[in-house]
This record gives sequence, C-alpha cells and structure tokens, in this order.
Amino acid sequence: MGDATRLLDLSSRQLRAWVRDGLLSCPEMRDPHFSFEDLVLLRAAKALMDARIAPRRVRATLGKLKAELPPDLRLSSLRFDAEGGRIVVGDGTCRWHADSGQTLFDFDADPADSRVVEEEQDCIQAGPAATDLWGSSPPESRDTAADRYARGVQREGARAAEARYAYRQALALEDEDFSSHVNLGRLLHEMGDLRGAERHYRRGLEIAPDDATAAHNLGVVLEDLGLESDALEAYEQAVRAEPDFDDPFHNAARLYEQRGDQARAVGLLKRLRDRTR
Repeated sequence: MGDATRLLDLSSRQLRAWVRDGLLSCPEMRDPHFSFEDLVLLRAAKALMDARIAPRRVRATLGKLKAELPPDLRLSSLRFDAEGGRIVVGDGTCRWHADSGQTLFDFDADPADSRVVEEEQDCIQAGPAATDLWGSSPPESRDTAADRYARGVQREGARAAEARYAYRQALALEDEDFSSHVNLGRLLHEMGDLRGAERHYRRGLEIAPDDATAAHNLGVVLEDLGLESDALEAYEQAVRAEPDFDDPFHNAARLYEQRGDQARAVGLLKRLRDRTR
C-alpha cells in the first residue's frame, strides 16, 4: 500500500475504495498487494481524475465497463482518456465513449493507411492482424469469421457490447460477411449510432443487393436520420426484393402519404391488399 501511494500519488483511502469496488486483482482489504496490472489501471484512473473527472464517477464508469467486457479482456489492456468531461476508451482498434458506447471517428488517422477500412468509425480493420475480441492476436486457424459471428449471436441482448466486439472482429477477418454487417448495423442502430448502422447496412447491400431485411433496416435508419427520400428508395428496394415482406410496404406508403403523394401510397397499399387476398 505504501509503495502504491507513493508511485501513484493517491491516498490509501482512495486505493481501498478501488479494492472495495472489485476493480483490482487484490481481494484483501486489510493488507492489499497490487499487481503490475493494478498499477497500470490505477495510473490511468489517476490521469482521469487529474483531468477533473470525479473519482466516484471514474470508479463507477470503469466498473460498468468491466462488467460489459468479455471475461478475458482486462481493463488494464484498454486506454482511457478524458475528452470534454467524458471518459473515452480505446482498445487498439477503436475508441468509444465509456458511458454510451458511441464509437468515435479518428480524424487524425493516416488516410494513406490501406489497412483501415472506410468504416473506421465502427472499429473495423482489414485483415487478420486486427486485435482479437479476447485481447490477443487472432488464432491462426481455429477461430474463423463464422466462429466470431456465432459468438456475437450468442451474446446479443444483455451482452450487447460483447456482441458488437464479436461482429467487428468477424469483419476484421472477413469483410464480405453479410450477416455480421447486418447484425452489427442493427446493434449500432439500437444504441443510437445511426451513421454507423447506415454504413453497415449499405455494405451489406453491396454484398447482397437483393436482401430485403438489409434494405428495410437501411430505410428505417435513413428515416430516423430525416432522409425521407433515401428511406423511400430503400423501402422500395426491399419491396422489389421480397414482395411478401409487409413492413416496407407500410413504411413506404406512410412516407408517401406524409409527402402528399396519395396515389403512390394507395398504390402500395393496394398491392399489399391484393397480395394478401
């Protein structure tokens, strides 16, 4: 404890709060001994506190992040920065706001780096050299894009952060993985990253232009972005791809009606009625 307080310029009271909250590897409160990884994490936390982020907020945010991360990915392996009063996290492939999960675009990235896909905001790096979901390099032959996609499906719901990691890393191995693009787009839409969702749906449609689900989901995102004309095009694409899919019929008809184009709205609803007879 004495060594740690001197190295980190933190009080023993502050260090015990970190131990009590379960954020460090040492479980012993009476005479805690800190590992090198503990010191790395505490040093990062001290930098956040020096940036005027409240200690309690730092502990709460990192505690939440620890609960969301895959079991084998340690907090000490991440990079933490304070930007605009918010905690920003980086894992070597992307950066995101710790509280919302919103990914951040790296405007300082080297545009000549051919290893980075245009979708840099969504943390996808081309090729198998990307950082693994579990914090290490991808296994050579055992862990495929299909494995990571399956892992993402398993972790959807209460473990959405892990699911996003899995889909991103599936795409790091295979950018033509249509299902990972669509599923990641849906998860990003759910968390409010509309532009990220749009990019993945569009990439999915480049791979499978006749997929009605991707086209419809793209339409919903574009509508949420206020791009009604583009949304209508996407809904119409979904209608052409799968005439038995009701949702794009209804959504397109609603938008046409809102725009005062009653003829097209009625025409779509009539097609839907005739089909369901």
